[in-house]
Amino acid sequence: MGGEQREVERDRALGSSAPRDRLWEDSAALRNLTPKQKEGAVVVRDLLVFQLKLVLDGLKDLMMIWVSIGAALLDLVAPTGERGRRFYSSMRIAEKFDRWLNLYGASEAAATHAEGLFGASRAGADSLLGHIEKMVLGHEEPEKPGKGPPGDVRR
Repeated sequence: MGGEQREVERDRALGSSAPRDRLWEDSAALRNLTPKQKEGAVVVRDLLVFQLKLVLDGLKDLMMIWVSIGAALLDLVAPTGERGRRFYSSMRIAEKFDRWLNLYGASEAAATHAEGLFGASRAGADSLLGHIEKMVLGHEEPEKPGKGPPGDVRR
């Protein structure tokens, strides 16, 4: 086993994100940047991810205005025997979407990690950021028991 392979195995055993950091560092677009420029690239990437999340959240909010009104009206004109079933169901769906989007979930740890938002989350987590990371890395990262809240935040 070569030296680099041993490092990857050691990092995996210790739960380190070093292979992920190497993936970022080895990126063709970033290879010739200074450390300061790489920090800026992380901030720009995280800004774009955050803007995407804000747009998705705003679209969900606009849609939920009409869905919730329609569901409540349906509950009033065609009751199902269960008070507000459609209306409360629409709220539960929106809440699940909010948990999946996890708009601010990784922000606290992102400032202290070289990878920003991607370093503060786990590839494969049940969130938008987790799905993006899984696509970029090509695999899920294992959960670490007892580390942080569920969702986007690294566990």
